[in-house]
Amino acid sequence: MKKVYDTINQYCVEHELLTNGDGIVIGLSGGMDSVCLLQVLAALRNEWQLRLVCVHVHHGIRGTAADEDAAFAQRLAAKYNISFRLYEMDIPQLAKEQGLSEEEAGRNYRYRCFEEVRKELNFDKIAVAHHRDDQAETVLWQILRGSGLRGVCGMRAGRANIIRPLLCLDRQQIEQIVRGNGDGWREDATNREEKYTRNKIRNRVFPYIEQEIQPMARRHLVELAEDCQRAWDYIERQMLEQYERLVYRDGDTFCFPVDEWKQVDPYLQGQLLMHIMEQVCGSRKDIGRVHVDALLRLAEGATGKRLDLPYHMRAGKDYDKIWIRVDMQSNVHRNTLIPLRFDERTVLQDSNGQEMVITLRLTQRDDLPQNVPKNDCTKWFDCDRMYADVLADPTEKEADRGHFDRDNGPVWRFPQEGDYLQLTGAGGTKTLARIFIDAKISVDKRGSIPVLAMGKHIIWIPELGRVSAAFYVTEATKHIITAQLAHNIQTKEKGGVS
Repeated sequence: MKKVYDTINQYCVEHELLTNGDGIVIGLSGGMDSVCLLQVLAALRNEWQLRLVCVHVHHGIRGTAADEDAAFAQRLAAKYNISFRLYEMDIPQLAKEQGLSEEEAGRNYRYRCFEEVRKELNFDKIAVAHHRDDQAETVLWQILRGSGLRGVCGMRAGRANIIRPLLCLDRQQIEQIVRGNGDGWREDATNREEKYTRNKIRNRVFPYIEQEIQPMARRHLVELAEDCQRAWDYIERQMLEQYERLVYRDGDTFCFPVDEWKQVDPYLQGQLLMHIMEQVCGSRKDIGRVHVDALLRLAEGATGKRLDLPYHMRAGKDYDKIWIRVDMQSNVHRNTLIPLRFDERTVLQDSNGQEMVITLRLTQRDDLPQNVPKNDCTKWFDCDRMYADVLADPTEKEADRGHFDRDNGPVWRFPQEGDYLQLTGAGGTKTLARIFIDAKISVDKRGSIPVLAMGKHIIWIPELGRVSAAFYVTEATKHIITAQLAHNIQTKEKGGVS
């Protein structure tokens, strides 16, 4: 047993997962993996002077079994003298409100709870219990769904404030630790349900591969992920050097010289184009190889050619340069999605045709007074919490790049069915439709009121001055989005977003 603990400790050292005196939030479901995580961190507590707290989320799905999971987790935390927090949420209802699967809604809510406790206690990290078998499943799924090198990297041992100390162990080693400590664990019956892709891979695909094709398949996939991580880190460094050398901005437009770009290695050319698109629109979601190939064809084409891309991006070739920008003039459709852009003006039209000019800036909590002022022209949002859900994505690279425009992040758009606003920090919500009714907004105007949204969660309704309680600034907030609203006294055709 000591050898296994030494392996984990060495893994934490090699990947810089722990720092002396760290405060760590432990995600404790009560399953075997999370029980092992608790036992391991408890064993390392004295050596690293760790401060620990366990967080258990009751999803409101499995009835008395879920109640028993929560009771077990609380008893286990008490046995190891670790503080315990319990969160409860009707995940099926939340998923319905947000237009997500129960799996995704539950995952997002769990990480939101972890981050809330981390900030409240001023802790440093969130520990989750992914292990080598989970990594193998992730890598195989990424390969099967057509991911590139970045996706095949799988999960990182540490990314931003998320750490995975058990990623060096397989499921058999984890079971050995848990049985050796005699604490037992809870079994989640949904892990055997094959309506989830990951369960099919775990319960059917891998057993067949290991029995009929390659007994070492899981180990080889984990090694592939490790190789890909090292390769991707090198490629990304090279790509960013070329980005700094070649790409320049002309206002909102990103440009680069075609001839110099063509001298770059062909693989880096594609990665550079992907990175430029991400910088332009603030997201990698729904941007893929097909769009890179289209830009490659544009670069080889004649001057004057134009290309439409996702998120209302538009690209063009003018003589010796390629340019890419969000074509704000075309953003008049009801399905418009405009990502957040900082230190730039975003012009929206309210339902009366009056222009609202909004400027967003990133600031530190220390730059504001202790009691954040309230007024209709300036709003303050908890930036850390707004982007906390992104940390749940295992294929995302480190989130501390100095910018916050991320996949699944907030966008400006028009109202959609199922939209809701969180009214209290405890999670109470009200549908956007009901908010419009209460505000006596006529039916013909409701569809032309711009909102800031993340999924179905409405963050801000500038026209009504309503803000989601989920993103209020608290004492634990470190980064703030300051939004300044001004009105242009002129009238245009109603319903525009630019």
